[in-house]
Amino acid sequence: MQAALTVLGRLPARGGVPRADLAGADLTRAQLFEAARTRAQLFEATLTGAWLGEANLTNARLDGVNLTSAGGLTAVRVAVARGDAGTRLPDGGARPESWPPYEPPPDPSGGGS
Repeated sequence: MQAALTVLGRLPARGGVPRADLAGADLTRAQLFEAARTRAQLFEATLTGAWLGEANLTNARLDGVNLTSAGGLTAVRVAVARGDAGTRLPDGGARPESWPPYEPPPDPSGGGS
């Protein structure tokens, strides 16, 4: 998987050639440094321990992605991506003003009293 991500990330952009649909992909510990993830579809992807240093996340869709243990994130890198209320940033990470406030997922046990 890592080799495929590396190759895809380094290919030049070509109009009409989608290759950034990684929705739901398990990218645990993937090294996405210097990868071109521009306009990537990463809905509900697992990025536990992934390294995103130097990754271009311009207009990448991070809906429902938990980024709390992803490394290499910067405020600038996050600001150019698109997140939703389910996108979770690392502790202390500034949420872009264009994103809705974080809403934790419902407690699967039903929680409450």
